[in-house]
This record gives sequence, C-alpha cells and structure tokens, in this order.
Amino acid sequence: MNEALKNRAAGRVLAVLLAAAVLFTAAAAVHLALGAPERETRLLGDAGDPGETAELFFHALCLRDWERASACVQGAPDLDLDRVLEDPVEQAVWEAYLNSWGWSSGAGKRTGELSAEQRILFRRIDPAKVTAGLWDDVQAVLERRVDEARVLSEVYTESGDYLPEVVESALAEALRQRLADTSAYTQTGAVTLQLAWEDGRWQIVPTEELWNALAGLPVSEGGAA
Repeated sequence: MNEALKNRAAGRVLAVLLAAAVLFTAAAAVHLALGAPERETRLLGDAGDPGETAELFFHALCLRDWERASACVQGAPDLDLDRVLEDPVEQAVWEAYLNSWGWSSGAGKRTGELSAEQRILFRRIDPAKVTAGLWDDVQAVLERRVDEARVLSEVYTESGDYLPEVVESALAEALRQRLADTSAYTQTGAVTLQLAWEDGRWQIVPTEELWNALAGLPVSEGGAA
C-alpha cells in the first residue's frame, strides 16, 4: 500500500479526538487563567450532596445535553460536541465514541468546607484500541477488492500503488466492520471530579483529568467504587 496514503488516512481516524483534547485543554487553561473564585465563608450545613452535581453532569453528557452539562462546570465552558464532519471516517469514529459513553458513581467525600471530590467510573471506546491493527483489516479488504476487480486498473495506479479512492473506501469498510461491535474496544476508567461550592451551589472544577477523559485520552483503570 502507498505509505503516504496509509499515514494520511490513519491520521484522520484520530484527528477529531485530538482536536477535542485541544478544545478541553484550552477550556481548562482559560479557567485557570481567570483564577480561583473568592472563598465563601458561610457554613455549608445545608449545601446538599456534591455527588448529585457530578451525576447530573455525566447524565447530561450521555444524553448529549451539552448546555445542561456545561451548567454544572465552573465558567460554563462550551461542551457542544455534536458536529458534522466532512470526512465520513472521522464522523464514524466520533459518533461511535460519543455513543459509547456510560457511567456509574463511585465514592465521594468532602475535602474541605467548600470543596469535595466524586469518583466516577466512565465507560467509553478507547480510540487507540479501535485503530490498533486496523491496517491489517484494510489490507484484507484491499486484497479482496483486487480479487473482485475485472481489470487491475480498477484498483491500481499506473505506478502500481492502490488508487486513493480505493484506499479510502477500504478504510471506511474496515472501520465500519470494527464499529459494528465495539465491546472489544471499550474500557472503564476512574475519573475523580473536583467540586467547589460557588454561587450557592456545587460546581465541577475543570481539570486536565476530566478533559482528558472526555477527549478519549487514557485515564486510570476502573476498579471498586
């Protein structure tokens, strides 16, 4: 297979997830640049359960209710992750990634008068597992296309490389086959949310750990809650 085509197409598979990582990291950076909110001094005997905010956040995410999820986070960052991508391969990976999200609550605790943390077990596709060995699948599709071709010019260029459109089509087919059953590529990781009491309610502090989890980057393995 033409190496340049292979590398270009492989890069597209993860491009949208890497873009999400940049988006979330930027949101966290903006929050940090603004500085921590002023400390509220009143006692929080009736503040409620901070874990409810964490659960509401992940429930809204899995429903793709980005506005409601954003309202749970300090600074209300833009979390609108529904998008239409021009590249069908990127679109397929992105949709499968969002559709794979699931969660359950773990242990939570107060870490101070105005702070708390809540552990969430977050289930989603691991993009690295989706793409690992994908080119073996693509090669199998290409070999089948060669066997099915009436003339070799249907699959090869004059220089003997696969036609770009044939590679694109084989990549899309191989990826569709993988995404038909994502159980082998799904993992559950533990995310510890930091929460702060601000403006009369518990709000999630945007952290690199949280944004990495949402962007599909590795998090610690899930275990007992």
